[in-house]
Amino acid sequence: IPTMSQKKIGNFQLQIPFYPEDQNAVVKFLDAKCAEIDALTADIQSQIDTLEQYKRSVITEAVTKGLNRDVEMKESGIEWAEQIPAHWRTMHNKYLMHKVKEICPVYNGEDILSLTMQGVIVRDFELGGKMPASFDGYQIIHPGNLLMCLFDYDVTPRCIGYINNEGLASPAYSQFVMEPIADAHYYYYYYLMLDFTKELLHLAKNLRHSFTEEQLGEINTVVPPVNEQREIAGYLDKKVAIIDEAISLKN
Repeated sequence: IPTMSQKKIGNFQLQIPFYPEDQNAVVKFLDAKCAEIDALTADIQSQIDTLEQYKRSVITEAVTKGLNRDVEMKESGIEWAEQIPAHWRTMHNKYLMHKVKEICPVYNGEDILSLTMQGVIVRDFELGGKMPASFDGYQIIHPGNLLMCLFDYDVTPRCIGYINNEGLASPAYSQFVMEPIADAHYYYYYYLMLDFTKELLHLAKNLRHSFTEEQLGEINTVVPPVNEQREIAGYLDKKVAIIDEAISLKN
């Protein structure tokens, strides 16, 4: 274990101002400068937090209220949606999507994809991290489907992702294919809204805070006409990209 003895520390050669008044001047300068930088940092972080909240509100408003503010509304009967456009329907998830799992018995160099805060991304092995002994037995995932994490729901930062790339992912994830009445891109944003607040945590059981595809299937969900779903998803793609760019610049 690397250690540092008191003797070695005592023998360090330090460059310091000789006169105490010079040392005090440096201290006063740094106190003022660091306070100024800390205040700027806090202000920028506050702006980032505000942008994040704005992004959440934009997504929530679009996926539950649509883009036309002049339509007649009705009660949805869904706690997190409240009122929805009168021509929208509600139905159980099991009528909107179904789970698929296609196992790749032998790994042949396919891209390995992970569900992250940045989406479903190709894993960069050069960055290190935990690795399985083998990728044999991973599941094949296809572009246009949804990838969900239904375990460790309370602590997993992001539990929903839209798949853009062909590749392999952990078999612990759940991959869903959408039915013709449901657009995957719209429901990605819908479940992202729920993921922001961990709205489905009440379903999670056991020490791993997990729930089943069957439980997910029984949840009542908002169903706009599919053309509206696509319109909303396209609008959110552009709006979220602008907000994310602003957040990136401030970071």
